[in-house]
Amino acid sequence: MEEVFTLQLRYVSGIFSLALALSMTLLANQVSAQSFRCGLGDRPTCLGFGETVCSSTGMCVSSDAACFNQYQCNYEGFTCRSNVTACLNDNADLIDDHNDLVGDYNSLLRSRDDLLAEHNNLVREHSTVRSDLRAYQEVNQELVAETRSLDGQVRALTSLHDVTINCVESAQSLSAAKLCALP
Repeated sequence: MEEVFTLQLRYVSGIFSLALALSMTLLANQVSAQSFRCGLGDRPTCLGFGETVCSSTGMCVSSDAACFNQYQCNYEGFTCRSNVTACLNDNADLIDDHNDLVGDYNSLLRSRDDLLAEHNNLVREHSTVRSDLRAYQEVNQELVAETRSLDGQVRALTSLHDVTINCVESAQSLSAAKLCALP
């Protein structure tokens, strides 16, 4: 993902550098004159639909080239079928959009990191609660076993108590009642 951002940034920077160089060149031309000039022996021309002009060196003017009026230069310099300012504004907009996207990405990355940290904390808490629950269950099982043991002892003592009471109540004498207490 980072590689895509790097490639996009290089592309945008390249466009910006090209537009800046073009505007500086065109601005330098504007300073020199406010009209279109040809070299010695050359003459300007406008091409009709489908026409091309080629020099003696074989370099041709494309059929979609634009003609310059006498005062074609503005503060940007000569521009053929393009607008340097629009190009620069579009480039600035692209850089702003790119920076906004990078900011959004970084914000989402921070949110992801926060959520990951919260998740890890919850996992640790869950592990602690699970361990505590196992310990509670072990203690609970021990208490249940102890309660059952005590219940058995209480039943045995209750039974012995009932037998002793019956023995004492049925005894005819004190010496017979004393014998009820012996196992």
